[in-house]
Amino acid sequence: MGKALIILYTLLEVGLPMCAVGFAAVIIPKSSVWVNTLWILMPISYVVIFPFVCALLSQFHSRQVVPGKFPRDLNNPAYKARRLYGFCWTSLYYFTPIFYFVLQIDLFKASVLRLFGYKGSTSITLYPDSWIRDLPLLDIAEGVYFANKCTLGSNLVLGTGEILVDRIKIGKQSTIGHLAIVGLGTQIGEHCEIGIGVAVGLRCAIADRVRIAPTCAINHGASIGAGTQVGAMSYIGLRAQIGPGLEIPAGANIPTGASIKTVDDISKIISSETASLISERDRLSKGIFNHGAPPADASPIVPTDPDAPKYG
Repeated sequence: MGKALIILYTLLEVGLPMCAVGFAAVIIPKSSVWVNTLWILMPISYVVIFPFVCALLSQFHSRQVVPGKFPRDLNNPAYKARRLYGFCWTSLYYFTPIFYFVLQIDLFKASVLRLFGYKGSTSITLYPDSWIRDLPLLDIAEGVYFANKCTLGSNLVLGTGEILVDRIKIGKQSTIGHLAIVGLGTQIGEHCEIGIGVAVGLRCAIADRVRIAPTCAINHGASIGAGTQVGAMSYIGLRAQIGPGLEIPAGANIPTGASIKTVDDISKIISSETASLISERDRLSKGIFNHGAPPADASPIVPTDPDAPKYG
């Protein structure tokens, strides 16, 4: 039944705009002025009608786009509704020229997003390659900026053959950077900056005015207090808690379950990391490797001729 509906929806999405354009061609007088006007109006009409057909078809399924864990089986009513809703949305999303046109006109964008079940603010910046889905589950406030190729991962396919779905909330005037990923169940506060290439895991809590520099990883269930800044290439461990108003230095590694509330807590972790790195450097400099010490008669390969072939 689901596959049959997808075929039907495809015919309707493609066919109805074409029929509307063809009907206009039949009823318009055949004078040269009208015919020339028709050639101009035909592509415009298709671009306008196609998104509304996709959005209206999604109305039959948008109420069943809900949080939860579902088997990836079309016999499951919730999953079948998700697939049909997703088909309607991706039909528009992947039709890049039309989707781009939709995003350029505020009233057009607002109307189409609302018909797809979106309830957040439509005063947001969105690009055709900013990946969003499950619009009824997105709570996006005014002024949020989604850079190109960022991802709101409101669903996740599990290795058990199930799909996990949850809401995402983002506060006003926040920025989601290029190639950044926000996992399902995550809440991001107001005036936050999620930098380039940042990965925010599942069900994280990021308070207001948090700045996360590029290429950081925030593991599942982590929380970051208001006003905290996380330096580039840092890692925040699973369920770690970072207090407000702190500055995590670049390259920091906050372990799983850590509770960082003060500057002293940060210093202890950084000092411990530094000591571990120094110890590791000393160990390697003595030729002690993970697989054991080298043989007693082993000697390091020291090339004397830079042009000579190197063996090792």
